[in-house]
Order: sequence, then C-alpha cells, then structure tokens
Amino acid sequence: MSSDQTDSKFAACLPRSRGKTIAVMPAFNAARTLERTVADIPPGSVDQIILVDDCSRDNTIEIAERLGLTVIRHIKNTGYGGNQKTCYRLALDLGAEYVVMIHPDYQYDSRVIPIAVEIIRLGICDFVMGSRIRTRSEALSGGMPRWKYIANRSLTLVENVILGQNIGDFHSGFRAYRRDVLLTIPWIRNSDDFVFDSEFLAQAVHFRFKLGDIPVPVRYFDEASSINFQRSVQYGLSTLGVLGKYCVQQSGLHRYPMFERLKHDEWDHTLPRLVSHGRDGHSDFNEVPHRSSCDFVQERLQRPRFVHIAGKSQRAAHTKRGRLALVQQPSLHEQSLHPICRAYASRPPRPNVTESESASL
Repeated sequence: MSSDQTDSKFAACLPRSRGKTIAVMPAFNAARTLERTVADIPPGSVDQIILVDDCSRDNTIEIAERLGLTVIRHIKNTGYGGNQKTCYRLALDLGAEYVVMIHPDYQYDSRVIPIAVEIIRLGICDFVMGSRIRTRSEALSGGMPRWKYIANRSLTLVENVILGQNIGDFHSGFRAYRRDVLLTIPWIRNSDDFVFDSEFLAQAVHFRFKLGDIPVPVRYFDEASSINFQRSVQYGLSTLGVLGKYCVQQSGLHRYPMFERLKHDEWDHTLPRLVSHGRDGHSDFNEVPHRSSCDFVQERLQRPRFVHIAGKSQRAAHTKRGRLALVQQPSLHEQSLHPICRAYASRPPRPNVTESESASL
C-alpha cells in the first residue's frame, strides 16, 4: 500500500469536524510549489481552499484556477501581513468555523491539517501551530540554515518566557484557528509585514486563548520561500518590540490599540484593494453562506454581486477577456447592505459588455 493511500485512510478515520473548515494560502510567486502543497491536503479535510495572490510575477493564479481554488488577486502588493488579512476576512465572511493558514511553498506538510483541526474541535486548543523543530538534527537535515535555526531557537525561548507559553516554533507558517480567535483578536490593526505573526501570537496570549503545537516536518529547498538575513534581523528586532509592548500592556503603564477589542465600524476599512480572478463555474468564491455565525453579515447577497475597491462599491461585469470591468453607481439594494456584505465580488452576470464599452471604463 502506498504512503498516499495510507494517509488518505488515516484522514478518513478522523471524525469529520463539525463546522466549515477553510484553508487559506497567502501566496507570492508560488507557481512551482502550489500544486504539491494542495495535492497533500487529505481529501475531505477542508471544505474550501482560498488562495490570495499578492501580485505574483509568475503563473500562480493560472495554476490555482486550474486546481479549482478560490482565487483572489491583489491589485498591488500588500505584504505578508496584508495578505493574511484578506485571507482571514474572506474566510470569516464565508462562514468558516475553523481556518487553517498554510504557506503554499511546500515547506510545511499539509497532511496534518485534519489533525490540527481535530485538536481545536475537541476544545484542547483554540489556536494550533505547526512546529518545524522537533529535534535539532531533523531541522538541520531538512535544510534549515544553521543561522536561522539558532535565531529561531533564541527568539522562541525569549517569547516562551515572556508570554508564558511552551511553543516549539513561534515562527511557523502553519496555523489553525477557531473562528472565535479571528473574531476576537484585532488583527486588522497589525503590521502588513512579517511581524504580523508575532503580533498575532502576543494578542492571542493577551486574550487568553489556548495555544498548542504539533510537529510538522520541515522542507527547505530552492523553491521554498524564505526571507534573507537582513530581513530576518529586522523581523527579530520587530518581534522583540512586540514583546516589549506586551510587557508594558500587562503592567498597566500604557494601553496599545493592538491589545484592545475592535470597534464595530473598524471592519469597514480593513480590506486592501482586490478583485476576483476566478473562472466561471470554477471558483467557490461565488457562494455566500445562507447563514453565517459572523455577526457582521446581515443578509445573503443577490445578483448582481459587488466588489469593494478603493472604498467605493461598484457593479462588476466581465469583459470578453475574463477580467472585471467596473461600472459606477451602486444600486439601492447595494446601498442598503452593510459595507462588509459588499466587500467581495461574487460571480458577475454573463458577459454583456462589449469590447468598446470595456475600453471606455
């Protein structure tokens, strides 16, 4: 029996998680590794896979569409943290009870997704991370640079002491959350850069969520994304800054917005500029849940659907080239919706826009 068949049978033995599970992938130039990452996800372990492309220069979008993923394309690069914000916002709007974030660079083993979700479903943890460092020899033999291993161990030790945790790898790109975590933590106030992850962890501890981790085999190779030494130093210093803010917040000497609950209207200003780039009949992005536990969604959208761009709602229509053309003047139905209900484009009407009309937009 092959290892793939064994993995599939093992995943099938796990109880089906109650509630919708969505995997999100913040992507940038992931064309060479995306297909392998998706192929390793056990069948039936997730209900939907969302890929948010941050202006990749390769054919990441085309591959994601071919694989049947829900694809969102940023109009301009928003950074790693900004990409995650779009991922989580869309997953919440689509009614996810469990959200798994995994990098599409094949550095993390996506076969463990159902295990992470099951730990959350059982109430053991609210937030599960994948630890790349089970042993020193395993991490180094997997290709992790020695300087990165030393930096990871040192920074993780400091974070565990200050935050009162016992996490094996604080800097993992594999994370699974309960819905309540994403609805409580004010992650929209976080940085758009790599320090987003460190801020999120400090916030999770502040709001008293239960954190845990599971071992995830590490893979370092040329195609796997990784920040260079200079950016790593900047990230480490920024992480220490986050820990400093956490200590000051806990002491009561100062209150930082990143540790304060969101005001309701802050959700209206969180999305970067984005458009849907899925093919007709191919993307589940067009499906809005009948009922969502997200208290921001007031009603199910009806056609025509809308896209929120630069703070304005605009009617979306396809050109013959398959791109979104934008027409001003929202309808009365659109104006009656809460802004979050207008945040994403769903499947637009069948093409009625001529080439001459699209050129004039």
